[in-house]
Amino acid sequence: MASPAVPSTASVIPFPVQHSCPCCASMCAPDALTTCHRCDESWCGRTAVLKELKEQPVRTMVILAGCMGLSRSELIGLKWGDFDWPAKTLAVARGVVHNHVGDTKTQARKKSVPLADELVDALQQWRAETAYKADSDWVFASAFMDGKQPVWPDSLLKRVVRPAVTRAKITKRVGWHTFRHSFSTLLRANGTDIKVQQELLRHANIQTTLNVYTQAVSEQKRDAHERIVGQLLVLDGGKAAVTAASGAA
Repeated sequence: MASPAVPSTASVIPFPVQHSCPCCASMCAPDALTTCHRCDESWCGRTAVLKELKEQPVRTMVILAGCMGLSRSELIGLKWGDFDWPAKTLAVARGVVHNHVGDTKTQARKKSVPLADELVDALQQWRAETAYKADSDWVFASAFMDGKQPVWPDSLLKRVVRPAVTRAKITKRVGWHTFRHSFSTLLRANGTDIKVQQELLRHANIQTTLNVYTQAVSEQKRDAHERIVGQLLVLDGGKAAVTAASGAA
């Protein structure tokens, strides 16, 4: 299988999470979990949940959701044969909703996306652990159903993921789709080209990338605002234009 041309994920933060951070005293916007922009403490962001999350397959599910921006239905609909290991890519082929296997939301969702080496390693480690490792098997197969169906994601979210989120001192309510929103927000925060964002998120329409998923990070908005204020009001020598105008009056 030939390696398709795919955008790089080098600039994507591996696992996007944030809780209240003392160095910036801020929380992220609803439905997106992002990292602190002013520090790189391990507890202050991307690894907070993973440090609390040890149980498999949930740990690998959260890693994949956070690193790839997969939707809930795409995540549990994955089969091992969807991965091209030599090319290090993934092509989502289906979605699963309430154990009903269906097509992807759009044809664009089927486009190949790249897999970073660390993600390949995490997936291969899980494949070595699971009893269901054939190309035709579900990546996250239910042992209770003898591998014939994927796991029930809502049960795992309630029983495993949300308690880990609470232990990590993250206060917002987290769902599986939170990770897709976070992925989108971090692509923007990292300055990723909008076309690359569209391809990594597999949006059929670039307007969706611009309007629906991406939330401006608070620090980005503040920085942009302060830059404009500086350009309009600050004069030579560091004195503000408003001060000069007040003195003239």
